[in-house]
Amino acid sequence: MGYRWFDKQGTNPLWAFGYGLSYTTFSLGSFEVHGHISRDNCATIKFQIENTGNMAGEEVVQVYVSSSQLSEPVLVKSLKAFKKVYLEPGEKKMICLEIGAEAFEWYDVNGKAWRLDTGLYKILVGCSSRDVRGILDISVM
Repeated sequence: MGYRWFDKQGTNPLWAFGYGLSYTTFSLGSFEVHGHISRDNCATIKFQIENTGNMAGEEVVQVYVSSSQLSEPVLVKSLKAFKKVYLEPGEKKMICLEIGAEAFEWYDVNGKAWRLDTGLYKILVGCSSRDVRGILDISVM
C-alpha cells in the first residue's frame, strides 16, 4: 500500500507521502504551465517558493498528475517530478520542472502496452501528497 492506495480509498494516513518536519515554513505560488503534452512535446511547470519563516531550511516540492477530468480516471494522483530546494529566511526562488508524455502514460494490462490517452489532466503542486498548494490544467494531445 502507498499514497495512491490511500487516495483511491479516501483514507487519511497519519503521515502523508512526502511529509517532512522543518524548523521553518514555506509558501508556494505563481503557478504556471507552459506547453502541452504529446509524444513529441514536453511541458514546463513553473512556480515560486518562498521561505516565510525565520530559519534557513529545505523543502521538497512535488508535482503530481491526476486524470480526474477524463471519462475513466486512470490516475488518482501520481508523483511525476520533485526537487529539493534550500532557502534562507525570506528568500524566494522560481522552480521549473519539465514533464513529458511518459508522466501521463499508463500500462494497459489487456492490450499489453503503454497508453497515452488524450484529454484534460490536472497538475497538482505541493509539499506532500496531501499538501497540495496549486492545481493547473494541462492538455494531452
